[in-house]
Amino acid sequence: MKLTWSKPETGIQPLLTSSGVQYRSSGDQPNWWTEPGNLSAIDQARAAYLEQLISEGFASETGEVIAVSWDAVYQLLEEESHASSVALLQLPAVGKWVPCLESLGTPSEEDFAVFITAWWTAMSGQRTLQRVGAAIQTPDEVWLVSAPTWALIQEIDTLRREGSTLGPSGRLAVLGRIQKMARRADGRLDDFLERTRVVTSEKVGIELMRVDVGDIPVIEAIPTPRGAPEGFLAAFDRYDSVRPRYDITEPDGSLVQVVPTPAVTAVLSAVKKWPGRRLASADARMFVHNPYAVLGEDAHAALDEEALTQARQDTGLLPYRLRCVLHPGSPPHIELISLHPDEATVTEPLDIETAQSLLQASGLSRAKALPLFNWDGFEIELSPTTDVALAEIAKWLATAAVPAGTITLAELLDLSAYSRRVIGIAEAKVQVVPTVRRRDQSGGWLPDNVTHGLVTVDPHTGAVSTQDLSPENLRGLEEAVAAAEREGNEEVVVPGLGLPLPIEQARSVIDAFTRADIAIGAGRHPGQTSDAQTRNKHATLEIFHNIEQLDYEKGAVEWSGDAVGDLVRANAVRPGVSLLPHQDEGVAWLQNRYGARASGVSGCLLADDMGLGKTLQSLCLIAWHVERSEDAAPCLVVAPVSLLENWKEEIRKFLDWTDGDVLSLYGPELSACRLTASSLDPELVELGVRKLLRPGFERGRKVVLTTYETLRDYEFSLARVGWGIVVCDEAQKIKNPAAFVTQAAKALRADFRIACTGTPVENSLADLWCLFDFFQPGYLRSLNDFTKTFRTGIEGEEADRQALVATLRQAIQPWVLRRMKADVSRDLPRKIEQGAEPSGNALAMSPLQSRLYASAVQEYHRVKEADPRSAGNAILQLLHRLRMICANPMAVAHADHESRPITEHLQASPKLRWLLERLAHIQSAGEKAIVFTEFRDIQRIVQKSIAQRFGYHAQVINGSTEVRAGSDTSRQRLIDRFQQAPGFGVIILSTTAVGFGVNIQAANHVIHFTRPWNPAKEDQATDRAYRIGQVRDVYVDCPTVVGSGFESFEQRLATLLTTKRQLSSDMLAGTQEVTASEFASLV
Repeated sequence: MKLTWSKPETGIQPLLTSSGVQYRSSGDQPNWWTEPGNLSAIDQARAAYLEQLISEGFASETGEVIAVSWDAVYQLLEEESHASSVALLQLPAVGKWVPCLESLGTPSEEDFAVFITAWWTAMSGQRTLQRVGAAIQTPDEVWLVSAPTWALIQEIDTLRREGSTLGPSGRLAVLGRIQKMARRADGRLDDFLERTRVVTSEKVGIELMRVDVGDIPVIEAIPTPRGAPEGFLAAFDRYDSVRPRYDITEPDGSLVQVVPTPAVTAVLSAVKKWPGRRLASADARMFVHNPYAVLGEDAHAALDEEALTQARQDTGLLPYRLRCVLHPGSPPHIELISLHPDEATVTEPLDIETAQSLLQASGLSRAKALPLFNWDGFEIELSPTTDVALAEIAKWLATAAVPAGTITLAELLDLSAYSRRVIGIAEAKVQVVPTVRRRDQSGGWLPDNVTHGLVTVDPHTGAVSTQDLSPENLRGLEEAVAAAEREGNEEVVVPGLGLPLPIEQARSVIDAFTRADIAIGAGRHPGQTSDAQTRNKHATLEIFHNIEQLDYEKGAVEWSGDAVGDLVRANAVRPGVSLLPHQDEGVAWLQNRYGARASGVSGCLLADDMGLGKTLQSLCLIAWHVERSEDAAPCLVVAPVSLLENWKEEIRKFLDWTDGDVLSLYGPELSACRLTASSLDPELVELGVRKLLRPGFERGRKVVLTTYETLRDYEFSLARVGWGIVVCDEAQKIKNPAAFVTQAAKALRADFRIACTGTPVENSLADLWCLFDFFQPGYLRSLNDFTKTFRTGIEGEEADRQALVATLRQAIQPWVLRRMKADVSRDLPRKIEQGAEPSGNALAMSPLQSRLYASAVQEYHRVKEADPRSAGNAILQLLHRLRMICANPMAVAHADHESRPITEHLQASPKLRWLLERLAHIQSAGEKAIVFTEFRDIQRIVQKSIAQRFGYHAQVINGSTEVRAGSDTSRQRLIDRFQQAPGFGVIILSTTAVGFGVNIQAANHVIHFTRPWNPAKEDQATDRAYRIGQVRDVYVDCPTVVGSGFESFEQRLATLLTTKRQLSSDMLAGTQEVTASEFASLV
């Protein structure tokens, strides 16, 4: 069924269907959205918006029709970025009609159904109306239903399609969702639906009560599914197992049926296993430490994480982390760092008794496979930070616990006192590992299918052997150990093997077998601990972060970095490819750093100015590496997805490689490399590892290209590969040391690492530290040390700033290659900046802008005076409004600005008038221009203005534009078409989304219609055109709207960007981002 819905003034006809809205031109013009010249002005704007929706994935095109699904319609209605444009879709208004629901049968019956039988409003009462999709038709009008009503309609359709296959509990769960959605939609329910209250609980809250018994902590859990009445806990405790449905009678006699979802059921089942819903001692500590490990993987979906975090804090059992502070000349002490945000760090003096008790308590927890230990009332987490502290405490204790003049164990094991060939001291004893294996690998882990054994390693020959222990010999070993412990013997002989073992080692072997047998008897894998003892299941690799202190470093570097040898050209570089002189020098520099690995160098920072060919230089190094040996390790390139197509294009252009030499580990090719869920080891799934690549996915490849998101999601697989070279392109993506993607990058195993970015310091010198910690960890010490030594003085503009900058620059110089265009590209044309200064391209405000500007400032002062506490938020809102008044005044003055004639926009906006005049000059020269703005409504107005003035369809590319190479509307294909088209052309790009990683040398005019707050980002955008391969002078314009007798927002922004840009060539300049506080004096 379809409804025709159109307004008289339009030639684009919307058709409302059951699946969504279809648009076609009334003149049956093919490709009417890309060639809108014959359309009216309003339809040209509509066509441009629909084309944008296609590129953003909200719409699809088939033949001469553009279709927008109902789900996309409601998403567009809710998204703020489309608020000013969605009117162009000519959608009916959202009406006040609410659905009237009736049921047929009960959920216990297969044909149970719910129908919308009528519609109701307070004005019109109840009516029977025709519905098509999300549209309903009255005799006089067509209306859209509300978003909650549309969600309700879809749930009712689910019951209609799948109800007979769901079973009674499944139908009851759907009914609960229908009732919830109907209430959100203010629906009117029949008697059965009104009386029968069903709560389908998709979340469960867990209240925790701490009731200690003596010194033993006891935690009681009180689970309450969301929406369940007060009587739920009594009903839950009434049964030995979790029920698919709980019938609870309210005080008024009404019945509430609570139906938990599968995820909630899993959590309730875990709680049900606890005696009296209580956990004590180590189990209680384990739960508070990591509730997800105890409750299972489904807990992530079922629990309200924020509420659970608060409940854990309220128990007072959140763990601490341990630090050891040893400073010469001051008493040693420990610091207990609380994970509770409101608790201060506890400091305790370190003495022999404290050290011994800490080591003993931690050792007992390790023996029980617990992730924390209790010391003096503190729950301490066995994290890497704590491990380092315990090692330092043990080392300190070895010195402090012996009389003066005695040689300590720490001194004996200090390898600096020996020849450099000595790498350690170990007792020449047989190393033993207990094993448990299945006799029949096709059978399960059953007691009669298990063999115990020992793997031994001879310390003299390195020979490895596996020997089975019969049940009789195992019992004999247990008896021998018990006898040795009674008699005080230090060694036992393993029966049947004749193998002598120290008593401690023999006891650990028996304990390991005992734990395995208990697990097998309980129906678990022998390597699997009980729920209460499960280790932290957060599925991510844990690394030494080097933030608070230096936990990991590559070691000393014995290398000056001065000499650079001759370039060795890779054979794979295609004949006829000639690198520019600075690129030859760059490849030779990279080869020199790669060759210094034996001296401790593990990577470098390629920080050339944008457009100098960092990708090509990196590829030449990779090709050279691959040719150095027949079994050279593959290389990995990590980059934003929008850049990877450029990497593939450069490989095809410059290297004589086949398609099989390159693996694109993203998009469809990623799917082909993934392990299926059924092939994952259940133990891995239990740990929370669900994304793995099939082993050997990289074999036979010279280079693997992947995204930062893939690196983060598949870190377990990517970190296991021994990479030859790892390149992180646009490496500012890993500048945050706390981000998962940064940790995944640092966890990679590689012979050599390259951080590749033209802006190594975007906001703070911490960016630079994090890059160094990726490719040369430890060289700049910990982040805390680096901050104290350099950041505070440099970024705080202290008196010795210049000396600190010089010291830091000298320290990092051997690892950094940074050339600017002005330094190396004598053949590069000029970059002529015509409006970067505040006085350049100055445009007087229009009368409308002046009125809007004055009104906005007055409103700000009114709000500030009425509530001084709101000044911070008010200034941010004001700055955004002033920015829009300067750039797009009609959007501030009129909600329907996009549907208004372009003549009105031109009258109100001097910047838009200037743009069209500037483009007219560019057209007369037959040249191309890039217009940058991150605001989508401005993108569309500019596009519409250009179409009306020049009859030219300017393509818009922003963050929602498709990036897949195979798509006809992909970012790269749209850019390629623009580059290849002859003569005049304009392309409109988002500064933030497309301001990096693409090459558009066909354009030699760059216009920043709106400007970012960071000069580095603006320069990145400009360099899409001003880069190697550009043959014409590049003109850069920054039109600026100025005030009459006062400084406008755009004037202040231009001044700030000019000031900060003067520092941008200095990589160590520190913060460059403009801040809101720098506009305070403007108003």
